[in-house]
Amino acid sequence: MSPTMTEQIVLTAREARDVPHGEKGKFYERASERLGISTATLRRGIRSAAPSKERRRRSDSGRYALSREEALLISATILHAQTRDGKRIKTLKDAVRMLREKGAILAARIDKDTGEILGDLSDGAIARAMRGYHAHPDQILAPDPVTELRSNHPNHVWQVDASVCRLWYLEDGLQAIKRDAHYKNKPKNLERADRFKVTRYVVTDHYSGWVYARYVRGAESGENLCAVLIDAMQNRGDRDILRGVPEILMMDKGSANTAGMTKNLCQALDIRVFPHEKGNPRANGQVENGNNLVETTFESDLRFYTVRDLSHLNKLARMWRIRFNAERLHSRHGRTRSMAWLDIRQEELTNAPSAAACRNLATSTTVKRIVSSVLRVRLGGREYDVSQVPGVLVKGPLDVAYDAWGDEHIKVVRTGKDGRPVHYMAPLAKRGAGGFFEGAALIGEEYKRKKDTPAQTARAEIEEMITGERTKRGAEKARKEKRLPFGGTIDPFRGMSEKDARPYQVPTGRDHPAIAPTVESPRLTPTRLAMLLRDRLGRDWPEDGYQRIVARYPDGAPEESIPEVMAAVTGKKATPDLRVVKA
Repeated sequence: MSPTMTEQIVLTAREARDVPHGEKGKFYERASERLGISTATLRRGIRSAAPSKERRRRSDSGRYALSREEALLISATILHAQTRDGKRIKTLKDAVRMLREKGAILAARIDKDTGEILGDLSDGAIARAMRGYHAHPDQILAPDPVTELRSNHPNHVWQVDASVCRLWYLEDGLQAIKRDAHYKNKPKNLERADRFKVTRYVVTDHYSGWVYARYVRGAESGENLCAVLIDAMQNRGDRDILRGVPEILMMDKGSANTAGMTKNLCQALDIRVFPHEKGNPRANGQVENGNNLVETTFESDLRFYTVRDLSHLNKLARMWRIRFNAERLHSRHGRTRSMAWLDIRQEELTNAPSAAACRNLATSTTVKRIVSSVLRVRLGGREYDVSQVPGVLVKGPLDVAYDAWGDEHIKVVRTGKDGRPVHYMAPLAKRGAGGFFEGAALIGEEYKRKKDTPAQTARAEIEEMITGERTKRGAEKARKEKRLPFGGTIDPFRGMSEKDARPYQVPTGRDHPAIAPTVESPRLTPTRLAMLLRDRLGRDWPEDGYQRIVARYPDGAPEESIPEVMAAVTGKKATPDLRVVKA
């Protein structure tokens, strides 16, 4: 709009202020005809060029006739009908109509005083209310707020991601995938391209943004991932400078990334693996952008060049990444990626073992070993001291693995409080003179005691609970004195009484038909009876005692009748505990 027209519009806006209410429409029509523009253009010009009075806020602003529950129900209906690729196939109008017909919502204006329904809410009013409640599908599907991530130094965090090359496959050299030859309705051609497809692996250093790219034949696999990581960690020269073992490796939870080979390699090199959740690409956003950079700045040039084979392709990728990382400025730190990576300090750069050693580590795994009584384990024909490993127990199992840096130590793998593996280094137990292990106590001159194991600590606590003594000597004394455990506070028979027991009504039953055998005692002769009673009665034995026995018991009497015989002899009741003693 020209300055002259703007000036005329401002003058028209000033004149409109004095126009009575209800006549401004006709005034704007005459002004638009005079200026040669439409009424809508004139009104827009007035709103943008001339200040207007601020419109008074409505008294019911912020209040909606649609309830929040109804807004949520409408939004849930629309979102539930959404397809997997995010396409909404249920419109707001259809969702409201369906819910009204089912009686699920009212979505109407209601007189607060009488409760009368004044009319249905329009789709626009419903949409505005849903937005006011922050329940509109556009708001629900908006991305969640993200947390920015940072790293401390180069090689602190690496990110890795694989992507199937969409443009190329290798068959008699690198060839472009032709849509008309490999589309989905020709499965045989797709299978043919699948056999020769190329997968691109990209590794980025989070601190510097350094981009490493390498191509492999076939799909993602643990073997391909390990090959890429091992090559990325190696010293490849002073120009291709990314190298060393990262502290943290971030990647997705694909089957190749969680394969045994990947876990073994990372565990052996003390690399902490942080897999991000499915559907959260921003967590690995830097390497996702790295894939895009490789595709747009390197692969796009391959259409103008003949690539012979996979080795030739990786050679070209090496040339590209050296130049790209050395020349392109990074938007975050404003330097080239190679210059930023050179910020790494001596103690932050951990050189990786050789490629062959790394491959051996990737194919090896932890093994279980039993701890000996001297707190050592055997691995590979050698013994290693595990006495400093927390929680070690005699005869207990330990997960151990070879160390990537030599055989002077092994790794003991334990599970930390956060559920992640924790590695402890166990040194080799070396032998000295006479074949004795170094560190063994010298008889008669030294006394060395191992640190208490958790079992020993628990045993001492149990002894203190039972005996009430804090020292071992006190506990032994208490056991020797046979003191009651727990200070006698635990009475296992407390509360047990026959009176408290419930009486039961037991059936009388029937007698068993078996007849018990009778036991008859041997009969004592009158002479034997006289001898027994004379010894028993002493001075009370009458002179005619023998004659009395013969007269009363001429055939003798059984042993149990002795009290009766005594009474007959003396005229007194005899003691019932008299028994025959065989000489």
